[in-house]
Amino acid sequence: LRSHDVREPAQVLGSLKELVCIGVSCGAFHTAVVTNDAEVWTWGGGVFGQLGTGGTRDEFAPQCVGFLKSGFKIANLSCGAYHTAAVSVCHVVYTWGRGDRGQLGNGSASHSLVPAAVQGGLEGRRAKTVACGRVSTAAVTEGGSVFVWGGGCEVKAGDGSGEDSGTDSLSPVEVGGALGGVNAHQVACGGEHFAVVTEQAVVFALSARGDTGRGRGVNPKPLFAPEEEEG
Repeated sequence: LRSHDVREPAQVLGSLKELVCIGVSCGAFHTAVVTNDAEVWTWGGGVFGQLGTGGTRDEFAPQCVGFLKSGFKIANLSCGAYHTAAVSVCHVVYTWGRGDRGQLGNGSASHSLVPAAVQGGLEGRRAKTVACGRVSTAAVTEGGSVFVWGGGCEVKAGDGSGEDSGTDSLSPVEVGGALGGVNAHQVACGGEHFAVVTEQAVVFALSARGDTGRGRGVNPKPLFAPEEEEG
């Protein structure tokens, strides 16, 4: 309910006071939480519709994302700089907010004031988790595949082209290269790169800008793998 800076931890009150929150994520100027009732509440900056409330005004108190409240139960979510993504209990990815780099995965570069299901390469695939970067989004499916979309993601898909600069992808594309056939467990997005942890506890990273810890490169590269115990 306040618009000034808070320099010490303070409980978020308002409508959240009586709710049980099980997940939280922060964007550049907005915050989102998911409750144990699978509802999504957002607050903060809303200039691109990243709050999902149907408008663009800033909100100084948590607001329930009404579209998702009407039958769309959410399992987990993630905030990008000015967009938000969530995975439903039915394994569908929904996105809303800024979309000029394709980060919403809706086949266009338009913004969205309310959540909409991601189509394209994710159709028929059961997503289990999602992560948002500054202008990109990534999801892991139940089958262990990784899909990315948004800023620079045609290179981040790791097609082995060897190019050092990427173009935006308006729809999800599956990551290939060294990740092909590897069961991914979790994905995280940075400003210009992303990293994946596999079921075998191996970490892969990918970037066209050299943010992976292994130099520049458009193919996923393993950074860490657990040592095998000697027999």
